[in-house]
Amino acid sequence: MNKKTLIYNIFLLISSGFLVKALGLFNKIFLTRILGQEGISLYILAYPTIMLFTNLSSFGLKESISKLVSDQLILDKPLKSIIIKSIKISIFIILALSIILLISSPVIAKSLGEESLKILFLTSIPLIVFVSLGGILKGYLSGIKRLDIIAKSQLYEQIIRIIFSLALGLYFIRFSILHAVFFTLISLSIGEGFSFFYLVYEISKITKFNKPYIKNDNDYKRILNISFPIFSSKIISSISLFLEPLIYSLALKKIGLSSKIINESFGIFNGYALSLLTLLTFVSMAIFQGIFPNLTDSIFKKDYQKSNKIINLTLGINFFFSSFLMIIIYFYSKELLIILFDNSSGYLMSKNISVLFVLYYLLITLNGILVISKNTFSLVKISIMSSIIRLLLIYILSINPDINIFGLGYALLISLIFNFILSYEEIKKNLNFKLDYKLFISLGMLYFLGFLTVGFLNSNLYLSIFLLGILYLLFLLKSYHKYYAK
Repeated sequence: MNKKTLIYNIFLLISSGFLVKALGLFNKIFLTRILGQEGISLYILAYPTIMLFTNLSSFGLKESISKLVSDQLILDKPLKSIIIKSIKISIFIILALSIILLISSPVIAKSLGEESLKILFLTSIPLIVFVSLGGILKGYLSGIKRLDIIAKSQLYEQIIRIIFSLALGLYFIRFSILHAVFFTLISLSIGEGFSFFYLVYEISKITKFNKPYIKNDNDYKRILNISFPIFSSKIISSISLFLEPLIYSLALKKIGLSSKIINESFGIFNGYALSLLTLLTFVSMAIFQGIFPNLTDSIFKKDYQKSNKIINLTLGINFFFSSFLMIIIYFYSKELLIILFDNSSGYLMSKNISVLFVLYYLLITLNGILVISKNTFSLVKISIMSSIIRLLLIYILSINPDINIFGLGYALLISLIFNFILSYEEIKKNLNFKLDYKLFISLGMLYFLGFLTVGFLNSNLYLSIFLLGILYLLFLLKSYHKYYAK
């Protein structure tokens, strides 16, 4: 992939990601108004469990297929065996997870203290099907470097999901809050289903498996060697997310807070504060998807000089965008939440952890690199340790009356720092990675100068964004030739 194509793909993915994010925010704003505080808290309580099962349904097949298809194309070997075997694995996962969900949903709902949740959990069954099979299609398209189709499918999915989410929410709110929440969750499956059939249509137009099918049972092992550690890591992360509200609730009840306050504070952190902090996730994801083919090729060929350059540039771009956002959140989190959600709840939660939250964006790249370098077992090890630390800290910090509801955010931040250090060390060891200290010292100084500028001016939100934007643009123009043109 040449430089022009690479930039085009990244631009396309960022543009579609921006539209998806903007539409998602639009959807969330109107959902919070349609469902109200009670409805959105119910939605947030159900969401981690639904995401647990949908994340498990992907089984890491997207990453695995993308990596293997890319390798097969470099070696000019057939792809059909890998695709067929991945579909067989996917069908088994879908059946297993659907059965587990049907059996466990009443138990999970009871443990969360909300019986109505068991009905909401069932909305994830069709989602499991489309996410699992759709992941294979996206992995294949990523492997053959057709990122434009993936970008379009994500945009179409979001548009369809929002249309049905708002329409069904508005219609069924007249019956009850539970009805409205149920059908807004169903819209997730409708959007994912539309995306899946679009991908099938596009792949049928561009792909001809002309090479003969060669049965190779070793392909199962190749797929599982990459996908199973990713799957294990997702299990650990999802179980951690599932346990969070239980541990958080247990700790806060110990210091005398009511279930209503606990549920609302958990919903506020995840629905408002964390949504604000992760606002630019789509940028990090788009950049990584864009450089994925080039980085895969360089690592496969053991061209570590090229991979070093790509990794440093990717981390630098992520730091650049995320640091800009964190400065604005630190000084104007209240104003941003009112603009986005018509609600300032959670502004202190987001402000308190914003300065170091840039690590979250860098971790997106680092975790992806661990997958590409087939160092996925390290990903599992890191995921286990950081999840244990996070859960322990949620309890230890939340039970402290001086910290209480803010314990959730501080625990997340500390686990991010720990995760970042371990992931960085693994990549440094396995890929002979050398950090471009000059670049990151410059970015650190920019971050510090940005804080000083906005803090000193003490102006309104829009003027601060404008002036900070000029500062960042000047840095970008100065750095362009040095870090890109070469």
